Amino acid sequence: MAGKRLNLDALIKRENADTVTHGPGTIGQGGIPVSELAQGRLHFSLLRKPDFQRVTNDWDIDNVVTLIKSFRDGSLIPALILWKSEAGYTFVVDGAHRLSALIAWVNDDYGAGPISNKFFDGRIPRQQLEYHRECRKLVANIGTYADLSKALSDENPSPERIRWASNIGQPLYAQWVVGDAEIAEKSFLAINQRGIQISDTEKYMIIARKKPNVQAARALIRAATGHEYVSDFDLSTKEAISRVASNTYGIMFEPESAELGQSIEMPVAGKPYTAEALRITLELINFTNDIGALRAQEELPDDRDGKQTVRFLERAYGVVKYVAGSGNASLGLHPSVYFWGAAGKHHPSAFLAVVSFIQYLNFNKRLMEFCQHRAMFEEFLVRNHSIIKHILGKFGGWTKSVPTVLAMYKIILDDLRDGKDFDQIRSGIIADHRFSGLAELIELEGAPNKKVTRETSQTVRRREMLKTTLRCAICNARLPTTAFSDDHKRRVQDGGRGNEENLQLTHPYCNHGFKEYLVSEGLPFPTRPYFLAEAA
Repeated sequence: MAGKRLNLDALIKRENADTVTHGPGTIGQGGIPVSELAQGRLHFSLLRKPDFQRVTNDWDIDNVVTLIKSFRDGSLIPALILWKSEAGYTFVVDGAHRLSALIAWVNDDYGAGPISNKFFDGRIPRQQLEYHRECRKLVANIGTYADLSKALSDENPSPERIRWASNIGQPLYAQWVVGDAEIAEKSFLAINQRGIQISDTEKYMIIARKKPNVQAARALIRAATGHEYVSDFDLSTKEAISRVASNTYGIMFEPESAELGQSIEMPVAGKPYTAEALRITLELINFTNDIGALRAQEELPDDRDGKQTVRFLERAYGVVKYVAGSGNASLGLHPSVYFWGAAGKHHPSAFLAVVSFIQYLNFNKRLMEFCQHRAMFEEFLVRNHSIIKHILGKFGGWTKSVPTVLAMYKIILDDLRDGKDFDQIRSGIIADHRFSGLAELIELEGAPNKKVTRETSQTVRRREMLKTTLRCAICNARLPTTAFSDDHKRRVQDGGRGNEENLQLTHPYCNHGFKEYLVSEGLPFPTRPYFLAEAA
């Protein structure tokens, strides 16, 4: 169960810590009875996480079950650190995971129960649902809250059950922060520099939570469901943010239920609900809105009305709509060709490099040229997947490798335009001063190894599965099943019919953009690459 992290983010509502909206009441300065954690009880209704609090998904099943068992047995549970707002809400400054684990126990919701379903608008990923079910089974072995809370009404309760029942009646101890919302925020940052530390991205997104890039990233990572980070904006602005964030999320993180080892069609931006997901959304917003250095981010003014947040999201969508999905602009880039390594690891740098590449192609009016050479371009990437791996290893992950990967993409496209073959392209990349050291790394990789490694096994599986993928009938590149378009071989305006004989499968953009360009310019369609003829 280690590593099977539960998403308990729904169990304590988020609220702007500066809120002046008056709550239904106040809570005394003592502890919190566990019975008061049930949905509908006063203490539960008044509990809040500050809007700058991290996502509550760091604990795995073992952590949650161990805490519940410890509480049942009467073991010491570290005190919560709470802050009471002027409006009467109780904000959790420290201990959100401990408190959420016990709320999960009381309400039988480990990430896919009634509270979570409402929070996520019914969109619970399959993995999250499986972990919820697995945790419920383990908790049933040590005693559900519903069972133990009525143990004393049993006809002949055992001494052990009597002791457990009395233990769950104990309150959770709490220490209280005294001061305003700014004091509470400083307390949170100070406390979370130890334990499970907040990352630089999380810290930035706490401090800069009112800036448009942060508000756009938060809306995007939640597909505009769950907590509304934009609750202060007017209705039309919130609806615009929700619409664009949801559309962009669908392109980046669908299919959510895809599983490594069973599919090569994974989400292009990686799996949602991971430590990388929040950062990749922020980096995407920054890339597509030309916000590079940290200083540039810090100088962004706060977005008070949401209009800038909408613009930031629209610019991000304007680029990623070319990456994947079924929209007319979608190139339908195959995830296992561009974004996932041969060993089954997602590469955020590769995703961001592709985003930059699409921006380059559009700005320089080379998108049609890319489509013309796309099948060969992608075949080179598949046959030389180790080059990307070594670039990431040499130059570092995330944004550090993006310029180098982008430079490689430009070289490949230029060389294909100039008629160079794969060996010439590869030799040119290795000899280029920007890729110094690649030759040595590739040579080391080729050293004999008697043992079949996990990486080798996954590489072979990926290679064999990629051999059998469908191909676009226009550009001949691989065609993911998430990006089909039904194209008329003979266009409707030229007399073509919608029967089986006249339909073919293509990438959406090849159907709605590239094909129309070729026909209007009187240009020939891409010829079938030599490697497909050899395979046949």
